[in-house]
Amino acid sequence: MRTRLIIIALLMLLVWRAQAQESAATPTVYLPLVVRATETTISNPTNTPVPGSTVISFGAAPTPTFLGGDFTVTTTTNSNGVLTYSVVSGPCSVVNASAGTFASTAGGTCIVQASVAATANFRAASSTQSITIAPATTVIAWANPAAIAFGTALDATQLNASAVAGGSAVDGTFSYNPAAGTQLNIGTGQILSVSFTPSNTANFTTPAAKTVTINVSKANQAITFAALPPKVVGDPNFTVSATASSGLVVTFSAPSGACQHLAPTTIRINAFGSCTVTASQAGNANFNAAPSVAHTFAILNAPNQTITFASLSNKTVGDPPFTVSATASSGLLVTFTVGVNDDCTIAGTTVTITSVSFFGGSCTVTAHQEGNLTFTTARSVARTFSISP
Repeated sequence: MRTRLIIIALLMLLVWRAQAQESAATPTVYLPLVVRATETTISNPTNTPVPGSTVISFGAAPTPTFLGGDFTVTTTTNSNGVLTYSVVSGPCSVVNASAGTFASTAGGTCIVQASVAATANFRAASSTQSITIAPATTVIAWANPAAIAFGTALDATQLNASAVAGGSAVDGTFSYNPAAGTQLNIGTGQILSVSFTPSNTANFTTPAAKTVTINVSKANQAITFAALPPKVVGDPNFTVSATASSGLVVTFSAPSGACQHLAPTTIRINAFGSCTVTASQAGNANFNAAPSVAHTFAILNAPNQTITFASLSNKTVGDPPFTVSATASSGLLVTFTVGVNDDCTIAGTTVTITSVSFFGGSCTVTAHQEGNLTFTTARSVARTFSISP
């Protein structure tokens, strides 16, 4: 400041002298020029340095994923202060405020802040960084199902995929192809596929479809073939019946001798003795052959006793139970049976009408005498009556 004042004083002196030279012809009285220089100073009696600006710079933003573990931001600063970190907004939380470590709480955008307090040499400052938290990677877990037999409908036993992210199950919707309830054809390495859509797509990715393979083998089948009652030499030909669980046709066979098989379901009685009828089902492309079922029945000599059983009068729905009677020429007791599909039942000698149909029905009562050591089995006698509505 002092130097500036001296320069100003010299400039004023030069101007004055130039004016004096222009008026040299005229006597001039010169007066002394007094120039006073003053010094102005800034008041800073302690000579304290002025604090500088603080700069906080973030490094490249980390790329965390939901459920992917903690993440840490990197920063630099020209300040000698201590950096601390906090969350401004978004799905994350502070794990270590001094190290800049955070945890993701969901997918989305998290804004974190780095701050430094004022020091003797630097001002306080803060800076933020935006971090994108990617959804957790979802994986479909599904092992190849165990082999199934033809006719087995697909269900949760085979269609049992699960979705996992970060070691935890993920809620969502599975879509299977083929769908539950489908019955596959015979074959090995048949492909099943599934797709999965998370309930929360902000937090979990939608995984690629998953495929597995399954083997479908032939199914087993069983034959239902009821036992055959004894027959008597001279009885007429009779038919046999059986069913297979596969729905395929059952065939029959019988050795020649006391009886003979007449295709397809007819059996003929030839002589005294016994007869074995065998039911078989050979299977097809979808079913294995069924285990054969054989039944043997006795063929008795012509009876030496007869049954006398009178005809039965017709009945009406709602009639009370009634009794039947028959006699054997041998004097042995006669027993009675009715058909399983008849509209009546029998207990001992009492017949009860069971039909409640508006169309009525019918009932066949059969009298039997099985014989003993002296008498052969009598030929059974059947009596049928109608039941009016």
